[in-house]
Amino acid sequence: MPPATRATWLLCTMLAMMRVSKGAVYVGGDFSSYIASNGSRILVSAIGELRSSDIYQLGDGVDLQKQVSAISYLPEAPVCARNCSSTQACLVTCEQGFDPALYIGGSFTIANGAEIYRIAQVANGSMLETDKGVSNTVYSVQAHEASGIVYYGGAFLDATGITVGAVTSWDGQRWDRMGGGVSFPSTCDSSGAQPGVAVVYSILLMGGESCITFSCSPAQRPRVFVGGRFEMAGEGSNMVKARNIAMWDPSAADGEGRWSSLCDPNPPNRCDIDGVGSKGTSTQAASSVYVFSLAYHAASNILYVGGLFQSAGQRYANIDSLAAFNLASKSWSIVGGGIAGPSPAVYALYIPPGSQDLYVAGSFSAVGKQNSDVLSAGQAAGNVAVFSLASGSWNTLNGGIANADIRTVAVDGQTVYCGGKKIYSDQQSGVIGIYSSGWSLIRLDWDQQLGGSGSVNAIVSVSNAVPPVTHTLGAVNDAARPSPWGVSALTLLLLLSALVKSH
Repeated sequence: MPPATRATWLLCTMLAMMRVSKGAVYVGGDFSSYIASNGSRILVSAIGELRSSDIYQLGDGVDLQKQVSAISYLPEAPVCARNCSSTQACLVTCEQGFDPALYIGGSFTIANGAEIYRIAQVANGSMLETDKGVSNTVYSVQAHEASGIVYYGGAFLDATGITVGAVTSWDGQRWDRMGGGVSFPSTCDSSGAQPGVAVVYSILLMGGESCITFSCSPAQRPRVFVGGRFEMAGEGSNMVKARNIAMWDPSAADGEGRWSSLCDPNPPNRCDIDGVGSKGTSTQAASSVYVFSLAYHAASNILYVGGLFQSAGQRYANIDSLAAFNLASKSWSIVGGGIAGPSPAVYALYIPPGSQDLYVAGSFSAVGKQNSDVLSAGQAAGNVAVFSLASGSWNTLNGGIANADIRTVAVDGQTVYCGGKKIYSDQQSGVIGIYSSGWSLIRLDWDQQLGGSGSVNAIVSVSNAVPPVTHTLGAVNDAARPSPWGVSALTLLLLLSALVKSH
């Protein structure tokens, strides 16, 4: 291929890789390369599109030794135009579009060659900042389809100068403090231990109406369930105890919004731990409790909760890392007999739209039992399985993926996608598992110079069949925007240079 032709082809390919495609699968994590089917190492920086057994990097990816922790999307993103003057901020107006947009979060501060602080939008061939981002790592991103509002959770306390508590939302014009978010008590406990740092690892949105982003009334916004590591929700006189899981209702208190715990202290539930916790009473036991994932089954009005915990609702309720909360009766229960294994944990839960199947992924070696069930054999499982909400039975997907921690799961029709870490013969590396009738695995790697640990943290399948979304964005700061072509200015200059030199 002549140099000019090759440079043109390369430029067009990179631009195409920044366009979000319906029916595509996108992966993010902490990796700098993957091992192709021919054994060669292909560089890809933390974010890319999965095509068969290959991964195509989105633009220039994110900065080395950083990670993408979460990916969400709107099925039909708005088409926006900026109208700027020298005396005022740029007014951004949007019309209904027909192409999806990805919303990514992580620890990065450079994305596609531009300064973008931990959250970015990929749409219409560009990777764009959201205001000036947040102050620390983002672990969860959820875009609300009906309104276009995007919710972020993580370990941050600041969103572009606005004080928040590990969770916030962006409606195109402003950051929502969401009643102060979640936290730990500000004083030492009885043992003298210092309070912890609150983190939100999972967000689930429920309800909400079609509206125009920043003009949405509190009653039109969704209820927000958050899971992570915290003990309180709200602030001031509105603060409530909420152990590692809580719900934000934006319409409560005449639209001021209120937090509440998933706990009913009255008979017959007699909840006494305000969420999920450990069986022990020590600070060390309490500090090792997390909620990593949430899923909702609308037909039964049940919220499914996954993480690393030993009890739910009551301190001595024996429920290991996988629980169900009935939103009508406010009662906690075990799911399908539970999971078992050395320190069993659930990192990902997923119920496909309209499905009766709950996909469970994490670190466990058996389902249908818990470690305390010494007389039950359960079913052997390899860190991923499916629980039928209709029949109450488990499907272990041909034994799952052995020697792995599965951090994320997505489903597209009859195909299941999993991502996480796996122990290979030479080292621990990232893994993508693709299951239809059997498993095929893709290995993701890293090295000391390129950085990363090889972990796959997020997988999202962009559906072909989606309803339309209409919303309008407000005024935003137009400074320091990345190249509108979806690749960095340096990359464009190098490619144009190659074109010139070839003549």
